Amino acid sequence: MKLLLVLLLPAVLGAFSLRALGVRWREDRIAWPAWAWLLGCLALGVCTQVALELQIPHGSWWLLPTVAMFGLAAVVRRRQVAEREPTSVLAAAPGDRAFVAFVLLGAGFCVLLALAGMDRPCIEGDEGNIWSLKAKSLLVDWPDAFAAAQVHNLHPDYPQLNPLLQAWTYAMTGVPDFVQFENRWLVQWCDVALFVAVAGALRKRLSALPAALLASLLLFEPEFHSLCRTAYADGMLALGLVVATDAFLRWRTEGERR
Repeated sequence: MKLLLVLLLPAVLGAFSLRALGVRWREDRIAWPAWAWLLGCLALGVCTQVALELQIPHGSWWLLPTVAMFGLAAVVRRRQVAEREPTSVLAAAPGDRAFVAFVLLGAGFCVLLALAGMDRPCIEGDEGNIWSLKAKSLLVDWPDAFAAAQVHNLHPDYPQLNPLLQAWTYAMTGVPDFVQFENRWLVQWCDVALFVAVAGALRKRLSALPAALLASLLLFEPEFHSLCRTAYADGMLALGLVVATDAFLRWRTEGERR
């Protein structure tokens, strides 16, 4: 149940966030889940940082994203009332069944790679010595000893979103009895979302076959396979870049500010 909560909350937060911004699922059925996951992880990271600042007990961290979810739901409700009048919408991307099936199979392949990453604990390399180390320090050293403890981190200045997401997972699964496999999940799903976002952006601008061929360049790239198996932040950065670029291009061609 706790692990289900770990995965569900960012997805739900992201869905409500997109809808609060006025972006509907039907406007891009392929890329929308990736957008939602990105926004959900950002919202969950903010909630986790607020929980740290307020020194809320780890077992009660779920309260903040839950409150945020209900707040977003209220915004969505108000927007639904306002949208009873006709409004402009983003031009819907084509969603033919063959391409949707390709994306689903590709995403499933990414999930299998993520599960394959559970063949070794998250205690080595950059994922262990930078990202998960900082996540654990957020939980056991915050606030007084956190800064001093970063002397043990190879890159203490690296941004917080990755360790905040891992800290959320640790808090939901038990502290200080840290899990060493499941803590990767939210970061790994950013890599899954990266493939979906790339596929959706390509399909928006190309027919199904060339879009699938170009998306396959990412799907079958060995370095991408490594990212799916680990808790590195490279895939998170790539996801943000892809979605931001896609959003800019949609604004430039369609004039939609959302």
